[in-house]
Amino acid sequence: MSRSVSFVKRGAIGIALIGLVSLTLLATAPANRIKHVVLISIDGMHALDLANYVKSHPQSALAVLSKG
Repeated sequence: MSRSVSFVKRGAIGIALIGLVSLTLLATAPANRIKHVVLISIDGMHALDLANYVKSHPQSALAVLSKG
């Protein structure tokens, strides 16, 4: 039971942090500059994995998206 409670607490903290970061970005960005946001979640992929993929596949759609 304690493991699932810990998991739920960590998930709630993570969601709260994402919300705070999003609000901060929205508050500091010019109102007319950001029109769309794309969130891509790949299970198990880390920032280093993305960087390595983009480096080895510079013409891929993921590389183009990450540069924009």
